[in-house]
Amino acid sequence: FFGFHMWVHRIVGTLILVITWYHGSRAFKKVGKNVIQNSHSVFVFPILFAILFIVIGGVYTRSKLRRNEWKTAQALSIKKMHKVFAYGIILCGVGAIMSGLYYYRINPKH
Repeated sequence: FFGFHMWVHRIVGTLILVITWYHGSRAFKKVGKNVIQNSHSVFVFPILFAILFIVIGGVYTRSKLRRNEWKTAQALSIKKMHKVFAYGIILCGVGAIMSGLYYYRINPKH
């Protein structure tokens, strides 16, 4: 049962990475170097790179948990950092979505 949940976690994490980088690359193509200075940009750019680090960190965490049978404290601290960092990204993601919706509504070009 735990193995199934871990596979769901891996697949969803990979999908989040791919979707984030896909939309990020589309946004860069659209605006180029002219990044719009608003609150949405403040939330989005850290998330773009943090997603990559959290996925790499998740792979590293799982590797440590599977290999370090006798270093449980170290593996659990890495797992806790992964979890805290992921929740931080979720909170920033909510800010990015809300600020994006707000900017979309007040922008007269839409």
